[in-house]
Amino acid sequence: MVLKNAATGRSKTDLPALYDELGAKIRAQESQGRTQEKYGNFLSPLVESCLPEEVLVAWERSRNHSFTETKESRTLEQLMNFLRQEVKGEEMVYLARTGFASNQSSRRKELHNDHIKQSESTTASALVSLQTPEAEGFIEKANLIMLKGCFNLRGWESNVECKHASNHSGNTSVLGIIWNLDEDTLKCKIDFEILSCETKITKRFILSTVQKFYDPLGMLTPSTLLPKLILQDLWKSHFSWEEELPFTFVDKFSKWLNEMYLLKDVTLPRFMNFNETSELHVFVDACKGAYAACVFVRSEVEGESKVRLIRAKNRVAPLKSLSIPRFELMACCIGARLVNSVIKAIDVSSIKVTLWSDSTVALWWIKEYGDWSVFVANRVKEIRELTGCYSWRHVPGNMNIADLLSRGCTPQQMLNSKWWEGPSWLKENTESWPVSDIICQPKEVDIEKRKNKLVNMNLTEDTPLWYAERVSDYDKMFRIFTWILRFVNNCKLVNGKCKDSELSQSEIEYSEKKLIRLIQSYYLSDAKSSNFIETFLDNEGILRVKTKIINRNDDRSFLYPILLPEKCEFTKLLIRTVHRKNCHAGIHMMQCLLRERYWIIRARKAIKNVLYNCVISKRFKVKSMSSEPTPLSPDRVTDCAPFEIVGIDLAGPLFLKNEGKVWIVLFTCMVYRAIHLELVNSLSSDTFLLALRRFIARRGRPRTIYCDNGTNFRGASNDLSKLKGIKILKETTELLKYFGNLFLLPRLGGEAGGKG
Repeated sequence: MVLKNAATGRSKTDLPALYDELGAKIRAQESQGRTQEKYGNFLSPLVESCLPEEVLVAWERSRNHSFTETKESRTLEQLMNFLRQEVKGEEMVYLARTGFASNQSSRRKELHNDHIKQSESTTASALVSLQTPEAEGFIEKANLIMLKGCFNLRGWESNVECKHASNHSGNTSVLGIIWNLDEDTLKCKIDFEILSCETKITKRFILSTVQKFYDPLGMLTPSTLLPKLILQDLWKSHFSWEEELPFTFVDKFSKWLNEMYLLKDVTLPRFMNFNETSELHVFVDACKGAYAACVFVRSEVEGESKVRLIRAKNRVAPLKSLSIPRFELMACCIGARLVNSVIKAIDVSSIKVTLWSDSTVALWWIKEYGDWSVFVANRVKEIRELTGCYSWRHVPGNMNIADLLSRGCTPQQMLNSKWWEGPSWLKENTESWPVSDIICQPKEVDIEKRKNKLVNMNLTEDTPLWYAERVSDYDKMFRIFTWILRFVNNCKLVNGKCKDSELSQSEIEYSEKKLIRLIQSYYLSDAKSSNFIETFLDNEGILRVKTKIINRNDDRSFLYPILLPEKCEFTKLLIRTVHRKNCHAGIHMMQCLLRERYWIIRARKAIKNVLYNCVISKRFKVKSMSSEPTPLSPDRVTDCAPFEIVGIDLAGPLFLKNEGKVWIVLFTCMVYRAIHLELVNSLSSDTFLLALRRFIARRGRPRTIYCDNGTNFRGASNDLSKLKGIKILKETTELLKYFGNLFLLPRLGGEAGGKG
């Protein structure tokens, strides 16, 4: 059983035009300072009198369903909000039925001609399919739920007699498709007024006519392909929209249009009996003009196999010329998309799906893995993602039902074929289905393999200083190069005596100049055209730099330094040798030393790279281990009087003129770092106690004393500990605390104060 929420009548008043005019008048009143409180009470009844009958009934029902009938429920604002929803519903249905390619504008609120059809429903319709005994309860629950949100469900229609359904017989419209409630069948809605009109056939008229055949299920797909192909030929011929077409195009289109009357009785059963035996079969095919796909359902009902069409789709081939295997692959792609949309619509968790194609090349691409071209690889990837667990099979071309969709036919041929009933062999047992191996020519498959260009190149870089990487000394490299030059010169001698003595200074200087010219020719071939330095070639062919101090009376190598590259083994050995000879000098000093004779491009970076790899320099730059600073002891941060907590240490000796020696007793305040000095002539405990007595008489008695572990300090500490039993200590309020340095830390005695 199917329930439909839709109104059946037609309104004679153009509701969008009425709403637009009424809104303009209201905005005009508000711009003049007039509110709806002044004119709303008498304007509302006038607007209600202009409403179509069905809209007025819907407006009354919406007010009756409110909990209380108040004055505010009849305001003009409530009525305008209601009309706005009705207009939106009409526009949505209109766009769904006519599309955007009509010969009139898709904006209905701008055109209000008489031939524009009004929507058959004042609100959007909804479809529900369920068992017949569940219908009454579903309608009651749906009405109750929607009323909580102030939505009024009305106009229920069904194919069986129902208590809440207002109509259960005759024909009604379901999203642009005619539904026969008595026979429970669906058929496409054809406008016979267009077929009978006599007008000039132009490209605009053909496009408008094709778009008015609204067929979302694809029942008429084979017959509607012919005008699309005619329209594509018109685009290729560059006809204008209003230009009258030649007789060949007019004749083809007229014959097709006159036969469209034959399709008025083509119907499909609405009910699809899905059970555990149901299977989906997808057929795809393509030709030069179009490619198509269709989905059939096969079910076993009472021991008999029944096949019926669910959905079909075809597309006109693009203007860009493609090969037939590519068209076949595109057909497989839309077939995969189509069956996935069907599975989502019927909401079946698990159902067997079989896809049929008569192209062995396309099936080979889908089943086999290879390095295909971008066009084939992208579509094969999408097909595999959509049909991963489905079965692809081959069907001969004469048994492929999708062939009719891709080639197109006249309405009479479509009626004779009854293609919506599916292929006859699909109703038989699976043993009688076509079985064939996927065999194709390798040339047809390999033509879409990705073409990779392989280039085999043997690159040999002629490095002039290939031996420089094997030595680590600049002078040694020059001596090697000098020996090579001597060997070359000895080989050129025919009758002369070969040189076999030690290398002379002149030979080393010549080899140095020779090597510099070789390096400059290899690395600095374009240095003459550089903008940041001015260079020239001297008499020996060496590239030098003109500096700003050429007027100075100095060495020529300093005024005109030799230009050297940055990334070169010669430059690295030169920097490493100068660095080692100058006791591992730093970057700035190295720049000055090298600048006396050479001008190295980006010298600082080159020097830095060499010094970074110097192990000896790294040792000097390593930072010593450091620990985290510890907090000061409590006696260092306690609020107290000066010299209340003191550290004591001895400084000296100081030599006197009479060859005697004296020492200084250093009293340091632990909190404020104040210093008191006392002079003593010995290191005995008695002498220290006298100095301590003088300090106490001058600065006051300290509370705590810190000192090191000297014998004089230890003796004084023992003497002070013996005073505990003396009578004089009974008069004091606080004893003197005497500490030796804890953890052998002599700095607590204040020795740092004696450095000055």
